Amino acid sequence: MLGAAVVLAGCGGQEGLQAGGIVPRLEAVGVEPESPQPEPPGVLEVKSTVYDVPGGVLHVFNFPDEQAAKAAVARIEPDGYTIQNTAGINQSVDWAAPPHWYRQGNQIVVYVGTSSKVTDALEEAAGRQFAGV
Repeated sequence: MLGAAVVLAGCGGQEGLQAGGIVPRLEAVGVEPESPQPEPPGVLEVKSTVYDVPGGVLHVFNFPDEQAAKAAVARIEPDGYTIQNTAGINQSVDWAAPPHWYRQGNQIVVYVGTSSKVTDALEEAAGRQFAGV
């Protein structure tokens, strides 16, 4: 299974399953995220859920509101490999595959994988990626 380095080892919750979240939007366009695994706060300092998807994994980070998610987006470098924490320290993440970052409302997702089916579905569900390759 593809995943992220130890720096991402924290990420939790089933919030990605809520109505209007990214997971139902992906399901609506034919990508079925499977095997949800909640993780505690990690690289973005909020809980997330990790799903298996074709060609990799999807991390769904859930923020308290859209403004908090927008602030987190500003901390992610365009390459998708460097994330600044809230203390202002840059963290480099050694992803197991190319990262693709998207934001939809109060959720930020990173797809760590290589399937164009998944990136196309994410673009349809959340718009253009804001960081990554």
